[in-house]
Amino acid sequence: MTDTAPMDGQTTVELPELDPVQVPAPDAPPKRTRRKSAATAADTKPRQPRGAARQPKLETRIGTNLATLGMTVGVFNQADGMAIMAGAPAFAEALAGLADESPKARELMEGALSGGAMLKCITAGAGILLPILANHGLIPSGILAAAGPPQEAPGAPA
Repeated sequence: MTDTAPMDGQTTVELPELDPVQVPAPDAPPKRTRRKSAATAADTKPRQPRGAARQPKLETRIGTNLATLGMTVGVFNQADGMAIMAGAPAFAEALAGLADESPKARELMEGALSGGAMLKCITAGAGILLPILANHGLIPSGILAAAGPPQEAPGAPA
């Protein structure tokens, strides 16, 4: 059996007939090759894709952010900055403990640490709250001097 005509000087090759493929009946149950073990607690946790970077523990991330806040505040008031930095480890541990007990608290902290919409809301809120607190003498007005004078709202009378 050939599919094409032989070219000049070639001989034809006959292929042997093949046996038909054995197909199981459609109502036969599929073969099971291996048994699945009972699901464990580890199987129910979501798995990270291979090669994904692991995030540090929540307590470590909170402590790092508090230390950064302490350094930033220390630029304006050294005593306050040192107080924040000194209390950061214990406060981070306490917040991590709260996150372990409350899924809602963990979600809030993770959102704040992710730098997403939560951080934007906090930053925008601080931009409103700090000038008000300074206006009423609740925080030193010198803290806001580094940020520059407040901008007038568009359309506001001069």
